Amino acid sequence: MITDGGGNLREASSDCPGSEGLAKLGPLADNGGATPTQALLDGSDAINQGSVLYCSAAPVAGRDQRGVSRPQGRLCDSGAYELEAQPGPTYTVNNTAGRDDGLCSPVDCTLREAINEANRFAGETTVELGNSQTYTLTEDGYDLIGLPPIDGRITLNGHGSSIARSTTAPVFRIFMVESSGALTLTRLTIANGRATNFSYAKGAGVYNLGRLVVSECTFTRNVCDADATYGGAIYNLNGSVSINASTFYTNSATSYISFGGALYSSGGVVNIVNSSFADNLTSGDTFSQGGAIYNASAMTITNATFSGNRALNGGGALFNYTGANLSLRNTIVSNSLGSDNCGGSITNGGGNYTWPGDDDSCPGFRQDPKLGRLANNGGWTQTLALLTGSPAIHKAVLGNCPLTDQRGWRRGLLNQCDSGAYEWVWMLFQPLIRK
Repeated sequence: MITDGGGNLREASSDCPGSEGLAKLGPLADNGGATPTQALLDGSDAINQGSVLYCSAAPVAGRDQRGVSRPQGRLCDSGAYELEAQPGPTYTVNNTAGRDDGLCSPVDCTLREAINEANRFAGETTVELGNSQTYTLTEDGYDLIGLPPIDGRITLNGHGSSIARSTTAPVFRIFMVESSGALTLTRLTIANGRATNFSYAKGAGVYNLGRLVVSECTFTRNVCDADATYGGAIYNLNGSVSINASTFYTNSATSYISFGGALYSSGGVVNIVNSSFADNLTSGDTFSQGGAIYNASAMTITNATFSGNRALNGGGALFNYTGANLSLRNTIVSNSLGSDNCGGSITNGGGNYTWPGDDDSCPGFRQDPKLGRLANNGGWTQTLALLTGSPAIHKAVLGNCPLTDQRGWRRGLLNQCDSGAYEWVWMLFQPLIRK
């Protein structure tokens, strides 16, 4: 008779005590240390199967056969070999699965596992996704949040990848940034987040209480759906948000009362530069404002383009709450649906264009900016191109212009700059202005 002391693993054909599973052992080999060992391979059920109590105390004393410290993940591994975690501060995601077995190893690290490791690291960290991969989330796992809440300082480099909630998955948002957290997203698409509640829903893509930086990203098809909804893609409460060279399209806040189809911000500071907002909406049977953005904070928007956004009760594109500060600089706001382009008091920083001509709700020149459809015009995100003959060409305030446009093309050639997120150039000059 063999006593089961806990933390053991047995295969189905064995009569030994322990949990049934697949050990997935490598061949006996030199894996470091004084003696050969059998390594745990990717997907081994022995990972995090052991007891921390046993592996920390004598005679194991927190070491495996090779002398590697235990545990590397949440729990120790069963057997003589402890699978090592990526040491940080950079964590490379090499598995697109949505699971979390508690260890971000060099051979098996999912996005959830990498974020958990980064949160535990004392300092700034980087999570590297694969090139042009899709990370599909099928379950929340974190109280209606698809990924672990961010309470560390994490930069997530997407390299053209997408993070999306499966359309058949339960309802959950994608990210939550705690007040102690800082999250930077680069070259990434966030899609299909959904926040819902019987009373209210906020931020289906990101709910931010800390510091959020969005660079060269796309937010699309993120939906808030409840009795009252706030910020289809991003909800910010007393945090800081910086959005650069990014596109928000077809995000929505739908309910009886809805605010901010793409972004809702209350308190804190928001800066938006070189970004495009198209076809976002708020729809409410009772009240809806800010088809793209509802602002109740300190917000500055520079060289952005808004087109085709919708709200029913003011601010088809932009709504500024009484007492909040919203400044528009070198920005185009056009063709909103359901109501006028803007609502509330908005500061004119110069170089702005608004259309149609009988809509004076936004500050700026009332002329048709002649925008193309949202399309791939170069760069990491889709943009709304200025067509030949647009009055916004060369009419921005040069001193407020960023060095490049949303695509990364240089601005300020011949000391002139265009309004909006897209810089128009003659074909002759295109080779000179690519970043």
